[in-house]
Amino acid sequence: MTLENLLTQLDTDALKDLIETETVYESKMLKTSFSDISITGMPAVELYRLHFALFHKLYKLQNEYAEIGKYLHVHFMRTGVFDYPGKGQCAYFHDETMSFCGEAVADGSEHCALHNELLGDTAVESISLKYFYLDGKNYDRLNSVTAESLLSGAWEILSSENNLDDSYRTLGLYGHENSRTVKTRFHELCKKHHPDQGGNVEKFMNINRAYRFVIKWLEDSAQLSDN
Repeated sequence: MTLENLLTQLDTDALKDLIETETVYESKMLKTSFSDISITGMPAVELYRLHFALFHKLYKLQNEYAEIGKYLHVHFMRTGVFDYPGKGQCAYFHDETMSFCGEAVADGSEHCALHNELLGDTAVESISLKYFYLDGKNYDRLNSVTAESLLSGAWEILSSENNLDDSYRTLGLYGHENSRTVKTRFHELCKKHHPDQGGNVEKFMNINRAYRFVIKWLEDSAQLSDN
């Protein structure tokens, strides 16, 4: 089943009613969004397709909520809609407390001094994850083999259709950089090509696939070196 077909079956109004009322687990969102589909005993690839469609929709909704001054926090264990803090208050969102910082900020800044320092890797990974799910090509690559890896958390490997050298070149790197440098470069490219800032969507998707592929390879290599 295509992503488009699944999205037509997804009950958006019921999903919005749910996440605007309470902070919920993914399982409840799936049951609400796809009330006519039984997930019990469902093959891994079909289950992951539902998961992907749900999160694709959630990240679409995140943009829509932002336009009316609300923040949709997307997480498989705690998704919900919150009011942004007032003008001049820090908009850093704490996962642990499910609330905004709210401390006073300098003129023109969205975050207080402390959270401006903390936002580096957190912001990069959040952006990358969001655009993984917004990228329909990642859905199209799903099959029974990759679904098992996806459900165990190893989904980043889907994020590039190129080899490692091509992925480094897409990021404008040489192939010997460490993970910190790769993340810094991705952050720079986000500022330049982010679709929300007028960048080209397809170019940004290619950059995101390359980033996830390289980071996954570096993490795996580091684990092998430690063993």
